[in-house]
Amino acid sequence: MLVHYWQKRKLEIIEYHDRGDVLEVKVAVDGQLALPMDIDKQVRDVYPGEDQWLDYLTQSGETMLTIYGDAREPMYVDEQVLAQYA
Repeated sequence: MLVHYWQKRKLEIIEYHDRGDVLEVKVAVDGQLALPMDIDKQVRDVYPGEDQWLDYLTQSGETMLTIYGDAREPMYVDEQVLAQYA
């Protein structure tokens, strides 16, 4: 498992699979498990440095957590709407 820190956020890469044209990545950000992400391999070329790539994965994981919540206890749509106004 790879651990990376970005702006005081801790990224853990739980699983990483190369599926041809797609990279399947499962990450945790600050201990919260994001839903698996399928990332087009061409996106990897946009971030040539390892740190840049890991920063991108951290931001993507945070986005998934904001939208869906922790994969172990995902939020439903009503909860997502309520969370925006909390």
